[in-house]
Amino acid sequence: MMYPGMMASSQGRKRKYLPRAPFGFWHATRYKSPRGCLLRPPFPLIRPMRPVNNRTGKRSAFTKTKKYKFRDVTVNHLKERQECPFDLLLTQDLLKRNFELVPERFSVGGLSYLVELVIRVVESYMLDPEPVEGEPVVATVKSVGSFEKRTLIAGKNVADVAVVFQGLPSAETINSFGKRIASQIMDFDSFFDVTCQMSDRGFNIVGHMATVRIIVCTIPANYCVAPPECHMEMKTLFSNSMAIGHARWFQQFAHHPAIRIIVRVMKDIKSRCKGFSSLNPWMIEVLAHYCVTTVPHSSPPISAGLAFLRFLMLLSSNALSPASIGFLDPCDSTTRIHGKLSLEEMNSIRQTAQFLLNLMAIGGHRLVLGLDKCSYDVTERGISLNGFSLERVAQLIDENNRAHFERYLYMLRNKKLPLDNDVNGQTACQSTVEKAEEACGSLPAEAAASSVPAEQMDVQDNAEKV
Repeated sequence: MMYPGMMASSQGRKRKYLPRAPFGFWHATRYKSPRGCLLRPPFPLIRPMRPVNNRTGKRSAFTKTKKYKFRDVTVNHLKERQECPFDLLLTQDLLKRNFELVPERFSVGGLSYLVELVIRVVESYMLDPEPVEGEPVVATVKSVGSFEKRTLIAGKNVADVAVVFQGLPSAETINSFGKRIASQIMDFDSFFDVTCQMSDRGFNIVGHMATVRIIVCTIPANYCVAPPECHMEMKTLFSNSMAIGHARWFQQFAHHPAIRIIVRVMKDIKSRCKGFSSLNPWMIEVLAHYCVTTVPHSSPPISAGLAFLRFLMLLSSNALSPASIGFLDPCDSTTRIHGKLSLEEMNSIRQTAQFLLNLMAIGGHRLVLGLDKCSYDVTERGISLNGFSLERVAQLIDENNRAHFERYLYMLRNKKLPLDNDVNGQTACQSTVEKAEEACGSLPAEAAASSVPAEQMDVQDNAEKV
Protein backbone atom coordinates (compact mmCIF):
# COMPACT_ATOMS: atom_id res chain seq x y z
CA MET A 1 0.00 0.00 0.00
CA MET A 2 1.38 3.37 -1.01
CA TYR A 3 1.18 6.40 1.17
CA PRO A 4 1.81 10.05 0.37
CA GLY A 5 5.55 10.70 0.38
CA MET A 6 6.63 7.06 -0.28
CA MET A 7 8.59 5.95 -3.33
CA ALA A 8 7.66 2.88 -5.34
CA SER A 9 10.75 0.95 -4.16
CA SER A 10 10.81 2.22 -0.57
CA GLN A 11 10.24 -0.15 2.36
CA GLY A 12 8.86 2.39 4.72
CA ARG A 13 7.16 1.44 7.95
CA LYS A 14 3.42 1.45 7.76
CA ARG A 15 2.08 4.25 9.86
CA LYS A 16 -1.32 4.22 11.41
CA TYR A 17 -3.12 7.42 10.47
CA LEU A 18 -5.51 8.59 13.14
CA PRO A 19 -8.82 10.00 11.99
CA ARG A 20 -8.79 13.79 11.94
CA ALA A 21 -11.61 16.26 12.03
CA PRO A 22 -12.67 17.49 8.61
CA PHE A 23 -11.50 20.91 7.52
CA GLY A 24 -13.78 23.81 8.06
CA PHE A 25 -15.90 25.58 5.52
CA TRP A 26 -13.22 28.20 4.97
CA HIS A 27 -10.87 25.58 3.59
CA ALA A 28 -13.36 24.25 1.04
CA THR A 29 -14.20 27.71 -0.26
CA ARG A 30 -10.66 29.02 -0.41
CA TYR A 31 -8.55 26.15 -1.67
CA LYS A 32 -11.02 23.69 -3.25
CA SER A 33 -8.34 20.97 -3.36
CA PRO A 34 -8.17 17.40 -1.99
CA ARG A 35 -6.29 16.52 1.15
CA GLY A 36 -3.37 14.99 -0.71
CA CYS A 37 -2.41 18.33 -2.35
CA LEU A 38 -2.22 20.43 0.80
CA LEU A 39 1.55 20.74 0.52
CA ARG A 40 1.19 22.71 -2.72
CA PRO A 41 0.51 26.42 -2.15
CA PRO A 42 -2.39 28.02 -4.00
CA PHE A 43 -0.09 30.70 -5.49
CA PRO A 44 2.83 30.40 -7.95
CA LEU A 45 6.19 29.80 -6.35
CA ILE A 46 8.02 32.13 -8.77
CA ARG A 47 6.41 35.51 -9.16
CA PRO A 48 7.01 37.36 -12.44
CA MET A 49 9.38 40.31 -12.31
CA ARG A 50 7.93 43.75 -12.80
CA PRO A 51 9.08 45.52 -15.96
CA VAL A 52 11.44 48.29 -14.95
CA ASN A 53 12.03 51.39 -17.04
CA ASN A 54 15.79 50.99 -17.27
CA ARG A 55 18.09 51.21 -20.25
CA THR A 56 20.42 48.33 -19.43
CA GLY A 57 18.63 45.88 -21.70
CA LYS A 58 18.50 43.13 -19.06
CA ARG A 59 14.74 43.37 -18.63
CA SER A 60 11.95 44.76 -20.75
CA ALA A 61 11.91 48.51 -20.36
CA PHE A 62 8.54 48.94 -22.01
CA THR A 63 5.08 48.35 -20.65
CA LYS A 64 1.73 48.28 -22.31
CA THR A 65 -0.29 51.43 -22.63
CA LYS A 66 -2.05 52.45 -19.46
CA LYS A 67 -5.70 51.69 -20.12
CA TYR A 68 -8.09 54.28 -18.72
CA LYS A 69 -11.84 53.79 -18.76
CA PHE A 70 -13.38 56.54 -20.84
CA ARG A 71 -16.75 54.82 -20.48
CA ASP A 72 -18.72 57.69 -21.94
CA VAL A 73 -17.02 57.43 -25.33
CA THR A 74 -15.44 54.01 -25.61
CA VAL A 75 -17.02 51.08 -23.77
CA ASN A 76 -20.76 51.68 -23.45
CA HIS A 77 -22.96 49.75 -25.87
CA LEU A 78 -19.93 48.36 -27.70
CA LYS A 79 -21.64 45.06 -28.55
CA GLU A 80 -24.62 46.81 -30.12
CA ARG A 81 -22.25 49.12 -31.96
CA GLN A 82 -20.74 46.22 -33.90
CA GLU A 83 -23.93 45.84 -35.95
CA CYS A 84 -24.22 49.52 -36.90
CA PRO A 85 -24.37 49.91 -40.72
CA PHE A 86 -22.50 53.22 -40.57
CA ASP A 87 -19.49 51.50 -38.99
CA LEU A 88 -19.38 48.99 -41.84
CA LEU A 89 -19.50 51.78 -44.42
CA LEU A 90 -16.86 53.76 -42.53
CA THR A 91 -14.59 50.70 -42.37
CA GLN A 92 -14.87 50.13 -46.11
CA ASP A 93 -14.04 53.76 -46.92
CA LEU A 94 -11.23 53.71 -44.36
CA LEU A 95 -9.64 50.68 -46.02
CA LYS A 96 -10.05 52.32 -49.42
CA ARG A 97 -8.28 55.47 -48.21
CA ASN A 98 -5.54 53.40 -46.61
CA PHE A 99 -4.98 51.64 -49.95
CA GLU A 100 -4.47 55.04 -51.57
CA LEU A 101 -2.02 56.18 -48.88
CA VAL A 102 0.20 53.10 -49.03
CA PRO A 103 3.37 54.07 -50.97
CA GLU A 104 4.25 52.34 -54.22
CA ARG A 105 6.55 49.37 -54.24
CA PHE A 106 9.12 51.10 -56.46
CA SER A 107 9.57 54.09 -54.16
CA VAL A 108 9.65 51.92 -51.04
CA GLY A 109 12.19 49.60 -52.66
CA GLY A 110 14.57 52.46 -53.45
CA LEU A 111 14.21 53.90 -49.94
CA SER A 112 14.72 50.49 -48.36
CA TYR A 113 17.89 49.92 -50.36
CA LEU A 114 19.30 53.32 -49.37
CA VAL A 115 18.54 52.64 -45.69
CA GLU A 116 20.26 49.27 -45.97
CA LEU A 117 23.31 50.92 -47.53
CA VAL A 118 23.51 53.53 -44.76
CA ILE A 119 23.26 50.92 -42.01
CA ARG A 120 25.81 48.68 -43.74
CA VAL A 121 28.31 51.55 -44.12
CA VAL A 122 27.89 52.63 -40.48
CA GLU A 123 28.36 49.03 -39.28
CA SER A 124 31.52 48.71 -41.37
CA TYR A 125 32.72 51.95 -39.79
CA MET A 126 32.07 50.44 -36.35
CA LEU A 127 34.12 47.33 -37.19
CA ASP A 128 37.04 49.22 -38.74
CA PRO A 129 40.24 47.81 -37.15
CA GLU A 130 42.14 51.04 -37.84
CA PRO A 131 39.93 53.90 -36.66
CA VAL A 132 40.84 57.44 -37.63
CA GLU A 133 41.91 59.74 -34.83
CA GLY A 134 39.33 62.39 -34.02
CA GLU A 135 36.44 60.41 -35.47
CA PRO A 136 33.54 59.58 -33.09
CA VAL A 137 33.06 56.05 -31.78
CA VAL A 138 29.72 54.54 -32.80
CA ALA A 139 27.98 52.33 -30.24
CA THR A 140 25.01 51.11 -32.29
CA VAL A 141 22.83 51.97 -35.28
CA LYS A 142 19.12 51.24 -35.75
CA SER A 143 16.34 52.14 -38.17
CA VAL A 144 13.52 54.11 -36.52
CA GLY A 145 10.58 56.25 -37.52
CA SER A 146 7.67 55.65 -39.85
CA PHE A 147 9.69 53.51 -42.23
CA GLU A 148 10.59 51.04 -39.50
CA LYS A 149 7.03 51.01 -38.13
CA ARG A 150 5.54 50.54 -41.64
CA THR A 151 3.33 53.62 -41.36
CA LEU A 152 4.90 55.54 -44.25
CA ILE A 153 2.60 57.65 -46.44
CA ALA A 154 2.77 57.84 -50.22
CA GLY A 155 4.76 60.82 -51.47
CA LYS A 156 7.11 61.01 -48.47
CA ASN A 157 10.22 58.98 -49.23
CA VAL A 158 12.03 59.81 -46.01
CA ALA A 159 13.40 57.29 -43.51
CA ASP A 160 15.06 57.77 -40.12
CA VAL A 161 18.16 56.03 -38.81
CA ALA A 162 19.44 56.54 -35.25
CA VAL A 163 23.21 56.46 -34.67
CA VAL A 164 24.29 56.22 -31.03
CA PHE A 165 27.77 57.57 -30.20
CA GLN A 166 29.73 56.66 -27.12
CA GLY A 167 30.85 60.24 -26.65
CA LEU A 168 29.52 63.73 -27.28
CA PRO A 169 30.79 64.75 -30.72
CA SER A 170 30.83 68.34 -31.84
CA ALA A 171 29.11 69.80 -34.89
CA GLU A 172 32.31 69.67 -36.95
CA THR A 173 32.82 66.01 -36.08
CA ILE A 174 29.27 65.14 -37.12
CA ASN A 175 29.69 67.04 -40.38
CA SER A 176 32.89 65.16 -41.25
CA PHE A 177 31.28 61.86 -40.23
CA GLY A 178 28.30 62.52 -42.51
CA LYS A 179 30.50 63.39 -45.48
CA ARG A 180 32.52 60.23 -44.95
CA ILE A 181 29.35 58.11 -44.88
CA ALA A 182 28.10 59.75 -48.10
CA SER A 183 31.42 59.15 -49.89
CA GLN A 184 31.51 55.50 -48.81
CA ILE A 185 27.94 55.01 -50.08
CA MET A 186 28.91 56.35 -53.51
CA ASP A 187 32.03 54.15 -53.52
CA PHE A 188 29.95 51.11 -52.64
CA ASP A 189 27.26 51.77 -55.27
CA SER A 190 27.92 54.33 -57.99
CA PHE A 191 24.20 54.46 -58.87
CA PHE A 192 23.50 56.64 -55.82
CA ASP A 193 24.67 60.23 -56.10
CA VAL A 194 24.06 61.36 -52.52
CA THR A 195 25.02 64.45 -50.58
CA CYS A 196 25.28 65.25 -46.88
CA GLN A 197 23.23 68.07 -45.41
CA MET A 198 23.36 69.17 -41.78
CA SER A 199 20.15 69.43 -39.73
CA ASP A 200 19.07 70.24 -36.18
CA ARG A 201 18.92 66.58 -35.14
CA GLY A 202 22.00 65.35 -37.04
CA PHE A 203 22.50 65.19 -40.81
CA ASN A 204 20.65 63.97 -43.90
CA ILE A 205 21.79 61.68 -46.71
CA VAL A 206 19.92 63.14 -49.68
CA GLY A 207 19.54 61.26 -52.95
CA HIS A 208 17.49 61.70 -56.13
CA MET A 209 14.58 59.47 -55.10
CA ALA A 210 14.87 59.15 -51.33
CA THR A 211 16.30 60.77 -48.20
CA VAL A 212 17.64 59.19 -45.02
CA ARG A 213 17.70 61.36 -41.90
CA ILE A 214 20.45 60.42 -39.46
CA ILE A 215 19.53 61.42 -35.91
CA VAL A 216 22.43 61.61 -33.48
CA CYS A 217 22.14 60.05 -30.02
CA THR A 218 24.48 59.28 -27.16
CA ILE A 219 24.59 56.76 -24.35
CA PRO A 220 22.55 57.62 -21.21
CA ALA A 221 25.69 57.99 -19.08
CA ASN A 222 26.62 61.17 -20.99
CA TYR A 223 23.44 63.07 -20.17
CA CYS A 224 24.75 64.17 -16.78
CA VAL A 225 28.22 65.17 -17.98
CA ALA A 226 27.25 67.03 -21.14
CA PRO A 227 29.16 70.32 -21.43
CA PRO A 228 27.16 73.51 -22.04
CA GLU A 229 28.99 74.11 -25.34
CA CYS A 230 27.67 70.82 -26.77
CA HIS A 231 26.73 70.81 -30.45
CA MET A 232 23.01 70.33 -29.70
CA GLU A 233 20.68 70.70 -26.75
CA MET A 234 20.16 67.89 -24.29
CA LYS A 235 16.44 67.89 -25.07
CA THR A 236 17.22 67.08 -28.69
CA LEU A 237 19.63 64.30 -27.72
CA PHE A 238 17.10 62.82 -25.32
CA SER A 239 14.26 62.94 -27.87
CA ASN A 240 16.53 61.28 -30.45
CA SER A 241 17.31 58.47 -28.03
CA MET A 242 13.63 58.06 -27.18
CA ALA A 243 12.91 57.43 -30.87
CA ILE A 244 14.67 54.06 -30.51
CA GLY A 245 12.40 53.13 -27.60
CA HIS A 246 9.32 54.21 -29.52
CA ALA A 247 10.24 51.99 -32.46
CA ARG A 248 10.82 48.98 -30.18
CA TRP A 249 7.55 49.51 -28.32
CA PHE A 250 5.57 49.82 -31.54
CA GLN A 251 7.06 46.63 -32.95
CA GLN A 252 6.36 44.77 -29.71
CA PHE A 253 2.78 45.84 -28.96
CA ALA A 254 1.26 47.42 -32.09
CA HIS A 255 0.96 44.20 -34.06
CA HIS A 256 -2.70 44.68 -35.00
CA PRO A 257 -3.09 45.83 -38.65
CA ALA A 258 -5.87 48.29 -37.73
CA ILE A 259 -3.36 50.32 -35.68
CA ARG A 260 -1.19 51.01 -38.72
CA ILE A 261 -4.25 51.86 -40.80
CA ILE A 262 -5.47 54.44 -38.28
CA VAL A 263 -1.98 55.92 -37.85
CA ARG A 264 -1.57 56.31 -41.61
CA VAL A 265 -5.00 57.90 -42.08
CA MET A 266 -4.56 60.26 -39.11
CA LYS A 267 -1.23 61.47 -40.49
CA ASP A 268 -3.01 62.35 -43.72
CA ILE A 269 -5.78 64.18 -41.82
CA LYS A 270 -3.14 66.03 -39.80
CA SER A 271 -1.54 67.32 -43.01
CA ARG A 272 -4.93 68.68 -44.18
CA CYS A 273 -6.27 70.09 -40.89
CA LYS A 274 -4.42 72.94 -39.23
CA GLY A 275 -5.81 72.16 -35.78
CA PHE A 276 -4.03 68.78 -35.65
CA SER A 277 -0.61 70.23 -36.45
CA SER A 278 0.51 69.88 -32.81
CA LEU A 279 -0.15 66.11 -32.79
CA ASN A 280 3.16 64.30 -33.18
CA PRO A 281 3.40 60.73 -34.55
CA TRP A 282 4.02 59.28 -31.08
CA MET A 283 0.71 60.66 -29.75
CA ILE A 284 -1.14 59.25 -32.76
CA GLU A 285 0.44 55.81 -32.30
CA VAL A 286 -0.35 55.58 -28.58
CA LEU A 287 -3.94 56.73 -29.08
CA ALA A 288 -4.45 54.34 -32.01
CA HIS A 289 -3.11 51.46 -29.92
CA TYR A 290 -5.53 52.33 -27.12
CA CYS A 291 -8.55 52.62 -29.41
CA VAL A 292 -7.92 49.25 -31.07
CA THR A 293 -6.81 47.12 -28.11
CA THR A 294 -8.91 48.50 -25.24
CA VAL A 295 -12.17 46.54 -25.53
CA PRO A 296 -14.25 44.57 -23.01
CA HIS A 297 -13.26 40.94 -22.64
CA SER A 298 -16.72 39.66 -23.59
CA SER A 299 -16.95 41.63 -26.85
CA PRO A 300 -15.33 40.67 -30.17
CA PRO A 301 -12.50 42.75 -31.68
CA ILE A 302 -13.76 46.06 -32.96
CA SER A 303 -13.52 47.12 -36.58
CA ALA A 304 -11.11 49.69 -37.94
CA GLY A 305 -13.95 52.15 -38.58
CA LEU A 306 -15.18 52.04 -34.99
CA ALA A 307 -11.62 52.39 -33.68
CA PHE A 308 -11.15 55.46 -35.89
CA LEU A 309 -14.40 56.89 -34.53
CA ARG A 310 -13.23 56.28 -30.97
CA PHE A 311 -9.98 58.07 -31.82
CA LEU A 312 -11.85 61.25 -32.73
CA MET A 313 -14.16 60.85 -29.72
CA LEU A 314 -11.22 60.77 -27.34
CA LEU A 315 -9.75 63.93 -28.85
CA SER A 316 -13.13 65.71 -28.79
CA SER A 317 -13.75 64.79 -25.13
CA ASN A 318 -10.67 66.71 -23.94
CA ALA A 319 -8.65 63.56 -23.26
CA LEU A 320 -5.51 65.63 -23.97
CA SER A 321 -6.30 68.48 -21.62
CA PRO A 322 -4.33 69.61 -18.55
CA ALA A 323 -7.14 68.64 -16.16
CA SER A 324 -7.48 65.16 -17.73
CA ILE A 325 -5.48 62.16 -16.59
CA GLY A 326 -4.60 61.61 -20.24
CA PHE A 327 -2.31 58.80 -21.36
CA LEU A 328 0.98 57.87 -19.76
CA ASP A 329 3.97 57.49 -22.03
CA PRO A 330 4.57 53.73 -22.40
CA CYS A 331 8.33 54.29 -22.61
CA ASP A 332 8.49 56.81 -19.75
CA SER A 333 5.88 56.24 -17.05
CA THR A 334 6.70 59.55 -15.33
CA THR A 335 5.35 61.72 -18.16
CA ARG A 336 2.22 61.95 -20.29
CA ILE A 337 2.12 62.10 -24.04
CA HIS A 338 0.46 65.54 -24.05
CA GLY A 339 2.62 67.12 -21.35
CA LYS A 340 4.39 69.50 -23.76
CA LEU A 341 1.26 70.88 -25.41
CA SER A 342 0.17 74.42 -24.68
CA LEU A 343 -3.37 75.48 -23.83
CA GLU A 344 -3.98 76.80 -27.35
CA GLU A 345 -2.76 73.55 -28.93
CA MET A 346 -5.00 71.43 -26.69
CA ASN A 347 -7.93 73.69 -27.49
CA SER A 348 -7.31 73.47 -31.25
CA ILE A 349 -7.14 69.65 -31.09
CA ARG A 350 -10.48 69.46 -29.26
CA GLN A 351 -12.04 72.02 -31.57
CA THR A 352 -10.94 70.22 -34.76
CA ALA A 353 -12.01 66.78 -33.51
CA GLN A 354 -15.49 68.05 -32.59
CA PHE A 355 -15.91 69.64 -36.01
CA LEU A 356 -14.89 66.42 -37.78
CA LEU A 357 -17.37 64.41 -35.71
CA ASN A 358 -20.14 66.86 -36.57
CA LEU A 359 -19.16 66.59 -40.23
CA MET A 360 -19.34 62.80 -40.07
CA ALA A 361 -22.76 63.02 -38.41
CA ILE A 362 -24.24 64.80 -41.47
CA GLY A 363 -22.76 62.35 -43.95
CA GLY A 364 -19.34 63.87 -44.63
CA HIS A 365 -17.10 60.97 -43.57
CA ARG A 366 -15.65 60.72 -47.11
CA LEU A 367 -14.64 64.36 -46.84
CA VAL A 368 -13.00 63.67 -43.48
CA LEU A 369 -11.05 60.69 -44.80
CA GLY A 370 -9.95 62.55 -47.93
CA LEU A 371 -11.82 60.47 -50.52
CA ASP A 372 -13.77 63.59 -51.53
CA LYS A 373 -11.35 66.44 -52.15
CA CYS A 374 -11.81 69.98 -50.91
CA SER A 375 -9.78 73.02 -51.92
CA TYR A 376 -9.61 74.52 -48.42
CA ASP A 377 -9.47 73.51 -44.77
CA VAL A 378 -13.08 72.90 -43.76
CA THR A 379 -12.24 73.07 -40.05
CA GLU A 380 -11.21 76.72 -40.41
CA ARG A 381 -13.94 78.05 -42.74
CA GLY A 382 -16.87 75.67 -42.28
CA ILE A 383 -18.94 73.89 -44.92
CA SER A 384 -22.52 73.37 -46.11
CA LEU A 385 -23.45 69.74 -46.84
CA ASN A 386 -26.73 67.84 -47.26
CA GLY A 387 -28.82 70.81 -46.19
CA PHE A 388 -26.74 71.47 -43.07
CA SER A 389 -24.37 74.35 -42.46
CA LEU A 390 -21.42 73.70 -40.17
CA GLU A 391 -19.40 76.56 -38.75
CA ARG A 392 -16.14 76.56 -36.88
CA VAL A 393 -16.41 75.37 -33.28
CA ALA A 394 -16.08 78.19 -30.77
CA GLN A 395 -12.79 78.49 -28.93
CA LEU A 396 -12.67 78.05 -25.18
CA ILE A 397 -9.36 79.82 -24.63
CA ASP A 398 -8.57 83.25 -26.03
CA GLU A 399 -6.63 86.31 -24.96
CA ASN A 400 -9.39 87.47 -22.62
CA ASN A 401 -9.74 84.34 -20.47
CA ARG A 402 -6.28 82.83 -20.86
CA ALA A 403 -5.10 84.22 -17.51
CA HIS A 404 -8.17 82.72 -15.81
CA PHE A 405 -7.43 79.27 -17.27
CA GLU A 406 -3.77 79.44 -16.27
CA ARG A 407 -4.69 80.44 -12.70
CA TYR A 408 -7.24 77.63 -12.52
CA LEU A 409 -4.76 75.02 -13.75
CA TYR A 410 -2.08 76.25 -11.36
CA MET A 411 -4.43 75.97 -8.41
CA LEU A 412 -5.60 72.57 -9.63
CA ARG A 413 -2.08 71.19 -9.91
CA ASN A 414 -1.07 72.54 -6.51
CA LYS A 415 -4.23 71.20 -4.83
CA LYS A 416 -5.37 74.64 -3.73
CA LEU A 417 -8.70 74.68 -5.52
CA PRO A 418 -11.64 74.77 -3.04
CA LEU A 419 -14.69 72.58 -3.39
CA ASP A 420 -17.90 73.84 -5.00
CA ASN A 421 -19.83 73.74 -1.70
CA ASP A 422 -17.03 75.41 0.25
CA VAL A 423 -18.10 79.05 0.04
CA ASN A 424 -15.62 80.23 2.67
CA GLY A 425 -12.80 78.47 0.89
CA GLN A 426 -13.74 80.05 -2.44
CA THR A 427 -13.89 83.49 -0.88
CA ALA A 428 -10.53 83.00 0.81
CA CYS A 429 -9.04 81.70 -2.42
CA GLN A 430 -10.31 84.66 -4.41
CA SER A 431 -9.00 87.10 -1.82
CA THR A 432 -5.62 85.35 -1.85
CA VAL A 433 -5.40 85.58 -5.63
CA GLU A 434 -6.41 89.25 -5.59
CA LYS A 435 -3.80 90.05 -2.95
CA ALA A 436 -1.14 88.21 -4.93
CA GLU A 437 -2.04 90.12 -8.09
CA GLU A 438 -1.98 93.43 -6.24
CA ALA A 439 1.38 92.59 -4.69
CA CYS A 440 2.84 91.63 -8.06
CA GLY A 441 1.43 94.76 -9.69
CA SER A 442 2.63 97.14 -6.97
CA LEU A 443 6.13 95.64 -6.69
CA PRO A 444 8.72 98.30 -7.64
CA ALA A 445 11.39 97.60 -10.22
CA GLU A 446 14.27 97.72 -7.71
CA ALA A 447 12.53 95.25 -5.37
CA ALA A 448 11.73 92.95 -8.26
CA ALA A 449 15.37 92.98 -9.33
CA SER A 450 16.52 92.33 -5.77
CA SER A 451 14.09 89.41 -5.40
CA VAL A 452 15.85 87.46 -8.14
CA PRO A 453 18.20 84.84 -6.69
CA ALA A 454 21.93 85.38 -7.06
CA GLU A 455 22.41 82.14 -8.99
CA GLN A 456 19.80 83.19 -11.53
CA MET A 457 21.47 86.59 -11.91
CA ASP A 458 24.80 84.88 -12.63
CA VAL A 459 23.17 82.68 -15.26
CA GLN A 460 21.58 85.72 -16.90
CA ASP A 461 24.90 87.58 -16.93
CA ASN A 462 26.67 84.62 -18.51
CA ALA A 463 23.93 84.30 -21.13
CA GLU A 464 24.27 88.00 -22.01
CA LYS A 465 28.03 87.65 -22.35
CA VAL A 466 27.65 84.67 -24.68
